[in-house]
Amino acid sequence: MNKPTKQYRKKLQRALKCCREEKQRFLEKFQKALDPFLEENPDPSQQDLTAAFGPPEEMARLFLGELTEQDHKKYRTRKRILIGVFAVILVAAVALAVRYLTVKPEIIYVEEERVIGETIIVEDEPADSIEE
Repeated sequence: MNKPTKQYRKKLQRALKCCREEKQRFLEKFQKALDPFLEENPDPSQQDLTAAFGPPEEMARLFLGELTEQDHKKYRTRKRILIGVFAVILVAAVALAVRYLTVKPEIIYVEEERVIGETIIVEDEPADSIEE
């Protein structure tokens, strides 16, 4: 597949606003139509592809017109859920970042007193005669 063919397919893929399964199904269908064309024209230009299949956006619009309302609803629902999940993650990340950057750690100083006992040894008498 040459560069113009890859570009045409990429534009077509971007123009398809439907769920992944439907998009894959349509791209496979397109590939089956593209293969005989590529046999006759091994190195087609963008104009050759557009002349044979029409603009990618128009081709996508025709395919999307074949989908049922239920397929469109399923795609919109998935998209909304995905956007909602990303929004929640983004809000949580921002909230954590703000909390981390604005809250100053509390420094607690604890005074600790230790009593260290002192032992004073007075050696007036010999050490073995000390009675306890």
